[in-house]
Amino acid sequence: MKGILSKMRAWRWKCFALATVIVCYASSVLVFYRTRHTVLKPMADDATYLRSSGYQDDWLDEAYRRGPTVSLRQEFVGSSPLYPACNTSLPPGIPHWGNLPYMDPFPYVKESKNPCWRDSRKKRLQCLPYFFVGGVSKAGTTDLFARILQHPDVVNTAKETEWFTNHRYRGPVNFTKYTEVYSKLATSVQSDLKRLNTSRKISGDGTTDVFHSHRLFWGHLSGNENCSEPRVLEANHIIHLIPNARFIFLFRNPVD
Repeated sequence: MKGILSKMRAWRWKCFALATVIVCYASSVLVFYRTRHTVLKPMADDATYLRSSGYQDDWLDEAYRRGPTVSLRQEFVGSSPLYPACNTSLPPGIPHWGNLPYMDPFPYVKESKNPCWRDSRKKRLQCLPYFFVGGVSKAGTTDLFARILQHPDVVNTAKETEWFTNHRYRGPVNFTKYTEVYSKLATSVQSDLKRLNTSRKISGDGTTDVFHSHRLFWGHLSGNENCSEPRVLEANHIIHLIPNARFIFLFRNPVD
């Protein structure tokens, strides 16, 4: 008799556990369905959705009212600024390179895969990086950059120049010094052009904080004059100067 009662108790607990699992699963499916068909509905902005859900927060409403990206949530903006220029006398969308004059893309040599141009003043080829490796801290960017350098067409250079991110605003680190980092690449490309009339040699910039340094320096970036929020990031400046630049960003689990 005790054995039967024991089995009945065990069976009852199993039924209870199964019912709990079914209820939890059904709740998850319901939440997913409601999320899929409610959260992703076209809304004027996130604050509208939160208000429709019964959530009230005056600070949030005020933040979204000022936010430049309201109504742009699903709009692809490419490399252009997110919203019109702020109140400034400077021409919008033209990067100013620290203390340097405005610069537009150079007349890059078409026979070179890497962006290089012939400097008439120095009578030699000058180059900028073809690719950029960035990302969050400790995501493996150093390892990836080292592996990329193993390719025979990639010329070894210093990994982190930090010129686009902050050095052009600190001290005498001017644009000429930045191009000197790629002097070895320029020599290699020049040699290929003389021998083969073409070159596939490339090099890169492994400054990881190109991904996040705007948090500190966006106020220095031209195009953000008199703005309360950034409309231009380092990537806008890079693409302006190197239209065909390639970007590789690495991320990681933040709790690892």
